[in-house]
Amino acid sequence: MFIGLAVLLATLVAFSDCNRDDRVLLFDGYAIYKNPAQLPEAFPRAFRPPQARIIQVAVYNREPYLSAAEGVAEFEMTLEMPEALKHYQNAFSEAGWQIIQSHLEPKRSLLIAESPSRRLATLILTEDSALRGILFIRQASLL
Repeated sequence: MFIGLAVLLATLVAFSDCNRDDRVLLFDGYAIYKNPAQLPEAFPRAFRPPQARIIQVAVYNREPYLSAAEGVAEFEMTLEMPEALKHYQNAFSEAGWQIIQSHLEPKRSLLIAESPSRRLATLILTEDSALRGILFIRQASLL
């Protein structure tokens, strides 16, 4: 599964050089979106970043009839780091997810949350000239 996410991330990096807006690539269970208006269904609705521009999203779903899709989303927010962290801490809590690990610094932060159904969300926030985030969603390993 990590290989699948690595392939998605590598494709996103290559795809980020495209100049067209609202572009979608579909192939063999993968869907890659550039500048989508919203996050795909693989991401819980509450996890949409507030005041954000979604740059690109990749979703892998090997079983289209199940909701076990995995994905990664890259976005840029106009919020400050403390506001964004508070939003996600509340969003995880309200959705019934438990934050199982966090690493918080002024310019970069990490939150890892787990749902009752054993899905994992990893949020990485970095602040340079703007606040950027990467959100990974995947099914937790049973091992």
